[in-house]
Amino acid sequence: MELKVVDEKGELIKPGEVGEVIARGDNIMLGYFGDEEGTRNTIRNGWLFTGDLGTVDDDGYIFLTARKKEIIKVGGKRISPKEIEAVILEIPEVVDCTIEGVEDEIQGEALKATVVIRSDNGRDEMIERIKHHCTRHLALYKVPQIFEIKEQLVIAATGKKIKGKL
Repeated sequence: MELKVVDEKGELIKPGEVGEVIARGDNIMLGYFGDEEGTRNTIRNGWLFTGDLGTVDDDGYIFLTARKKEIIKVGGKRISPKEIEAVILEIPEVVDCTIEGVEDEIQGEALKATVVIRSDNGRDEMIERIKHHCTRHLALYKVPQIFEIKEQLVIAATGKKIKGKL
């Protein structure tokens, strides 16, 4: 099995950059049954494009950072919602949250945080507290612009949060 991390042009990334993890070897699938287009998009020049994003360190070790399909592009910058969710979940009054990209005319996508808090008191104050916490722990372009406080999130039978139907 051979693994490497490449940029959008298919070139190896430098340590600290983020790219897609690709793999090749005898144990890699041959393609999707009955889906030639899907196979062409996933397997290129003998390499399986995994959809996993990662980085490498100076020793060549690969570290996964996110799934390509989960990435939100805001103003041309790629953002992993998991990183933002982890920061918001540090706040004791936050029970759960999810981050999603919503259409934005200027930046393409804007970040929306849907948050479940422990009490219904002070929703506006809680939103300000979350914004302040995010600005202290995240780059400014990663701070959500839209906030919604909910009583609960919609969870699929698989246990995953259903975004867009929250």
